[in-house]
Amino acid sequence: MAHKYMITVLSLLLLAGLAWSQTQTTFTVGGSWWNSKYDWIATDDDWEDVEVGTGNFIGPYLSINHGKWNFGASAMFGTLNVEDWEGVEVKRSDLNFTLGHRIISSPSFGMNLFGGLKFVKFSTEGSYDFSFYDEYYGYYEDTYEIDETVSGMMYGGGVSMVIPFGSSNLYGYGSLAYLTGTLTWDDNVTGDSEENEEATNLVAITAGVGYRFSGGFGINAGYRGDIFGSEESDYVERLSGLILTASFTF
Repeated sequence: MAHKYMITVLSLLLLAGLAWSQTQTTFTVGGSWWNSKYDWIATDDDWEDVEVGTGNFIGPYLSINHGKWNFGASAMFGTLNVEDWEGVEVKRSDLNFTLGHRIISSPSFGMNLFGGLKFVKFSTEGSYDFSFYDEYYGYYEDTYEIDETVSGMMYGGGVSMVIPFGSSNLYGYGSLAYLTGTLTWDDNVTGDSEENEEATNLVAITAGVGYRFSGGFGINAGYRGDIFGSEESDYVERLSGLILTASFTF
């Protein structure tokens, strides 16, 4: 279902861009690689933080700029390896769509306000063996099966900035977004699906530097962090790490 959303919106963006004059409209297409660490940050002093694992995410993006307006679509897909649970994988995908308007556009500073939608999905599957010793029951071992999906739509907005470094093609960039929505938990570990819904908030942060070559090719390198959770949760979940992007503008 998420892939259908991506194809539909990308097609609409392309058609909208082609309907404008090419002298006033620019297209940017590219791809990103995100090396991310997955942590659970405890919200209670009685709990300890958990380092879940690491993974790599890749995906394309498209941006259409016309005057002060801009439209964007991006996707990220990848797999996280769980460090302490051998044989368990966490697959994550997210699709993002934005509509923005530049409120400041000068040679020394640019600022853009945007609204956005995110379709996110986590799928955790696998099994792991565990054991422990109890003075009363003695030695115990078992295999724990995991089959869980967390998915839903989030909406919100944010601000992005670009700061050119003098007259060179080097620049700094950053963005901050806040999204909210309801995510659905589907737990199929027992064979009978158990579904729960929970209101969830997300803060997304990016910051880094980029360079735009004269032919339209550009590269970015920086930090991306997605921090999300709910008021009822004992943990705030965080995906964060290095992100590299290559793009071409025409």
